Amino acid sequence: MQKSYLLLILILTTISCNQDQSILLNPESVNHYKDKIEYDYSIEKKVSYDDNVRLIELEFYKEEKLIEEMWGEFHAQYFYNTEGQLIKINHCRFHNCNAGIWEFIKYDENKNPIGSLRTLDSLADIDTANVLQNRFYDSQNRLIKELIRNSNIL
Repeated sequence: MQKSYLLLILILTTISCNQDQSILLNPESVNHYKDKIEYDYSIEKKVSYDDNVRLIELEFYKEEKLIEEMWGEFHAQYFYNTEGQLIKINHCRFHNCNAGIWEFIKYDENKNPIGSLRTLDSLADIDTANVLQNRFYDSQNRLIKELIRNSNIL
């Protein structure tokens, strides 16, 4: 029963997706998206096989910082504070970044990134949130230890 329910949800989700909003990385959709974003320059990563060149990744930069990137269904938006530190990332699919997963980055008093919080809430307060510290620094601000795998599954 549970498998049938999950299959039904998958089918309904697939049917309800609007093809016009998908960022299939072809020249028409790329040009359409480039008109909607403010950027200084972009980088297109392409692959060539059997005399066929295909765009596989697209990155947008503003003031020398990555602000958006896309590949396949994946789309990410990057946000920085006034000091130029990356403070949050919106991981989403296609053009619809209203329903993404937000990742907030927490820094220590020396401006070293120490951890992050992933949430569906775009207005989370990283200062009051319980963030798992996964990067540790010595007194000279050198990274000495990093937790690279984290899981809630026992």
